[in-house]
Amino acid sequence: MDGYLKLGLMELIPENEIDVPASSSFCLPHHLVPNKNGDKFRVVFDGSAKSSSGVSLNEKLMVGPQLQTDLTTLLLRFRMHKIAITADRKNV
Repeated sequence: MDGYLKLGLMELIPENEIDVPASSSFCLPHHLVPNKNGDKFRVVFDGSAKSSSGVSLNEKLMVGPQLQTDLTTLLLRFRMHKIAITADRKNV
């Protein structure tokens, strides 16, 4: 959670502001899930959890266009060239 704070992806909410309705913010519940070895944890957020007003974040979000390429198209295009490059990106 310290990583999210340092990157400015989250902020702590004072106790007296937790149930105050705000149109431009949403408190997203989270919990820790251990990896298979049990030595590290990852943060899992619950966007379908209902707030005190009875509405979840998922219900408030608008559905936009599909931004990811279709997997079949991606795999067929991947096989067309002699050389392929892949990368792995580290997240918070």
